[in-house]
Amino acid sequence: MRKRAVAASSLRIAAPVAVLGFAALVSVILATARLEERSALFLTDCAAIFVSAFASLQCWSAARAAEGRVRTGWMLFFAGTVCWTVGEITWSVYELVLDVGVPFPSLADLAYLVGYPVLLAGILLLSMPPRGTARIRTLLDASLVAVLATGPLWLYVASPTATESGASVLEAAIGLGYPAGDVLLLFGMALAAMRSWRDRSGLVFGLLSVGWGLILVADFAFALADQAGTFEDGSVINAGWLMGYAFIALGAATQVRLQPSHKAQGDAQTSSVWPTGASAVSARACGRLVHCG
Repeated sequence: MRKRAVAASSLRIAAPVAVLGFAALVSVILATARLEERSALFLTDCAAIFVSAFASLQCWSAARAAEGRVRTGWMLFFAGTVCWTVGEITWSVYELVLDVGVPFPSLADLAYLVGYPVLLAGILLLSMPPRGTARIRTLLDASLVAVLATGPLWLYVASPTATESGASVLEAAIGLGYPAGDVLLLFGMALAAMRSWRDRSGLVFGLLSVGWGLILVADFAFALADQAGTFEDGSVINAGWLMGYAFIALGAATQVRLQPSHKAQGDAQTSSVWPTGASAVSARACGRLVHCG
């Protein structure tokens, strides 16, 4: 039984590591190979759907292995990554099935933007300290980090979007939604970074922070390239999103590996309660014998 558990645990980590390697391979291909536009579109779109869907499944597994507040947090992570997967699928339908340029705004934008606050809610549940004073201090520290990092986002992304001539109110609102979502990512990364590295969850939050950081860099690079009119479908910028999804999947798989199963928890509780109960029964029996003597 122990060998089976070790084998299952190794397989649980091997799969996301393999997906991370796949994302890295695709990134290298995008950076070095000169693919035709259609081939680059097919590679990046299919890879993004696969890796983001895999991350969603890993978050679902992490939620099933947990209980209480931790389960709710990972369920929110599952919902957020599903939103991003729906966005990737919708984007790919425009490019690969309909063979048209992705309009702005589109249904893909709606799916992407909805994912940001859902993921932030998940990180709040997972990383916030239980005590009131520590919770307020953590929120203030993370807010300060997010505010300090908002300057470049406003200067290079939000401000040009807000002042863009000819944009409708809806286009401006959705265009500003992405910088706002990136600020939420920064806030979540700050919360995750403040998590104690002395406990087992430190590794999980570290992997999630790397994933969110890569997605943030990809969002920032896309915004700059889009404003300059230099963004090309299938460019190396897609590597940031791919690797980000892969690290989120690895973080979720690590959570499952570190989280003891419900059965193991029950067995541990039973083993800890049984000797106490047995000792109590023995003590009562000995007391009666002494009394009778």
